Amino acid sequence: MIKDSIRRPTCAATINGIRAPLTSFEVESNNHFAADTWECSLALASLPPGLGLDFWANQAPITVQIFAGLDSDPTTSLILGDADHATLDAATGEVRLSGRDKTALFLEARTTDKFPDHSASDIVTQFANNHSMQAQVTAIQSRVGQQDQQEYAKLTSEQTEWSILTYLAENAGFDLFVVGNTLYFQPPNSSNEQPYVVTYVPSKTGKMAYGSVVTLQCQRSLALASDVAVQVTSWNARLGQIITGQAHASKNGSESGAVQTYNFREPGLNQEQAQKLAQRKLLEICKQERTICWTEPANLALTPRTQVRLQGTGTAWDQLYVIDRIQRRMSFSGGFTMSVQATASSSPSNST
Repeated sequence: MIKDSIRRPTCAATINGIRAPLTSFEVESNNHFAADTWECSLALASLPPGLGLDFWANQAPITVQIFAGLDSDPTTSLILGDADHATLDAATGEVRLSGRDKTALFLEARTTDKFPDHSASDIVTQFANNHSMQAQVTAIQSRVGQQDQQEYAKLTSEQTEWSILTYLAENAGFDLFVVGNTLYFQPPNSSNEQPYVVTYVPSKTGKMAYGSVVTLQCQRSLALASDVAVQVTSWNARLGQIITGQAHASKNGSESGAVQTYNFREPGLNQEQAQKLAQRKLLEICKQERTICWTEPANLALTPRTQVRLQGTGTAWDQLYVIDRIQRRMSFSGGFTMSVQATASSSPSNST
């Protein structure tokens, strides 16, 4: 007798710490300074004691952690967060939950705290501690109180903790995201991992194209294929003058001579800050020129911080990409699949 060695994808969740089977789930991870989102379904008939009708009618909060794997007891955590909505479907006997990861805690917490002599690293760690979370922080030495007064004022008015964290990350050129119970504040692409390779094999006469993925689409924004210019304008009250930062990307091979110009206004910047913001905006805009989307059986190791290399098209689409979002789905009818979107600028470009 031949032993069955096929590994089947499975999923499960913990609901307020209680392990429960899932009938389906979808988790979307993104690279946008935004919360990751999730939804899942559970069959009432298969739920353990403690997760009966009374629980769903009265319990709040409902903290959910979704697991997936290729064995009977999946252990890879895909997301952790509180449910925003819980729906009981009497006709199907299912409970459907949806929510966000723990980024939601910072999105909903407002603060009027002052930070007269704190570094950005101190503030990030403090906010993580406010929610009993861990913080993985790359230290920044400069103090908020040493910055321009108008810039400091942005951190003293009432606003959400996440808007403050996002401002600090953008100002430092850092990445900001949550995984599980940890808040990350660090330089982008700090990992030395090898790029995730997507391979395309062109079609031959009478045959279909194929590759390492199930489907692949390559899209190009023709508006961004021409030169791109960014101008940042700021009124600096302390200096009593208008500050301007400029950045420009020349696309090699662009023959139209057209320039797409983008203007931004941001108060209270000095010259160095305005120039850095212009360069940052230029990179954000240019990386939207090329987009690739593909589907394949789900890979649990891929994250929005993983670089992707497309190869095999024999065109300018063959290059490195930054992941924009990852959607993983599992269900009885659809199996365990993944759809990914990644973006990049054209490789041959010069920016100033």
